[in-house]
Amino acid sequence: MERYNNPPVHNLVTFGSQHMGISDLPACKPTDFLCKLASRVIKSGAYSHYAQTNVVQAQYYRDTDNLEAYWEANSFLADINNEVAETVNTTYADNLKKLENLVLVMFSDDKTVVPKESAWFGSYSPPEGLIPGSNTGEKTIVPMMLQPTYLADTFGLRSLDENGGVSLEICEGEHMQLSQDCWEPLVRKYVGGSLDWKLFRSAF
Repeated sequence: MERYNNPPVHNLVTFGSQHMGISDLPACKPTDFLCKLASRVIKSGAYSHYAQTNVVQAQYYRDTDNLEAYWEANSFLADINNEVAETVNTTYADNLKKLENLVLVMFSDDKTVVPKESAWFGSYSPPEGLIPGSNTGEKTIVPMMLQPTYLADTFGLRSLDENGGVSLEICEGEHMQLSQDCWEPLVRKYVGGSLDWKLFRSAF
């Protein structure tokens, strides 16, 4: 939508999306050594050219302990969030600000998206010094309104929010475990036009 908003999107609802990336992979069981090995391999190679051009998950891996490497190598997320000053694309902000509503839905027990607050443009705090006010590397959350991209309004999120266009919602449960009580009120509110609800429900 930021890149190709034609015809224009009016309302955008996202469910458990990794808007600020993932800083870790889902936790492995204590005795699952193959899982732990795979996790280490993925983390060590996420910023390689091969991973960035062939593995979608790698394009969302945002290592807050190594943001310099992320900014240099990431091929999607750092760009779409206009995190790199030298490559800021003002079209992204122009298009985002055309939205009437951006609805960000986080799952209360999400263990797939780490941290789950990424769905609300939150992230783990990086080492001290990279983001003003962040602590000494503890795994605390930097909320949307304290993100440098929000403060600088690099892709229009702050403008949209200050105009009342950003809504933060919670769905109870794990990642993409969408209950009707969760999705139906949001669809009724933000999806335009009349709908055959029996037909629509059958899609879920």
